[in-house]
Amino acid sequence: MAKIERKIYFDPEKAVDDWFKKEREYIVNRMKRLPSEDLSVYAEPRIRKLYHETYFLVSLGMHNASIVMCGVLLEALLKEVIFHKKNKELSDYVGERKADFGNAINFCKRERYVTRNEEEWLVYVKNEIRNKYLHSNVGSIAKGIVFEVWPIPHKDAKELLTVIQDIRSGKIKLPPPKLMTGDDFRPIADIAKGQIDTERSLPLFLEVERFVREMVKRHFEP
Repeated sequence: MAKIERKIYFDPEKAVDDWFKKEREYIVNRMKRLPSEDLSVYAEPRIRKLYHETYFLVSLGMHNASIVMCGVLLEALLKEVIFHKKNKELSDYVGERKADFGNAINFCKRERYVTRNEEEWLVYVKNEIRNKYLHSNVGSIAKGIVFEVWPIPHKDAKELLTVIQDIRSGKIKLPPPKLMTGDDFRPIADIAKGQIDTERSLPLFLEVERFVREMVKRHFEP
């Protein structure tokens, strides 16, 4: 069988120009919904860097990547708070041997670096968003999402195209739809997750962004 190769781009400069020209209006509108004020100068350099990376992923509509980065930003922030406080038990966290996200949340809760509501929100983000996206649990993310699907019997792609053309021309009638989930048909979960990512990425970042600013103000500013 002959090897088929496909290039992402042929001309990098043209590809970038074309992409930004096409997406410009979308990106501008996204950025208008984001905070225009930078983080406090007292924010740790690593947090500022991760914040900016996440900010621009959200701006560019890189939904899945920005959602993952929201979890990375939160985990890094809690570890920086722990380090900044130089807690007596910091030896457990040197080199971040034990400070996974869950441990960092529990530590900050116990030391009252976060409020009870913040701790509950962090646990929710960790379990229901961060972990599922980090481990690419598509079925879990899209669980319960129902689509109307029109099952069209066909043997191969060529026959499917013929059936679709016949339906469009009115030669044959479209069969009645069935309600299906990703458990019934894997591609449905992929489609559902894509819609969830699009709807979730910006609101999630705005929540994370507010939390980051509050934590920087509370723990890093003099």
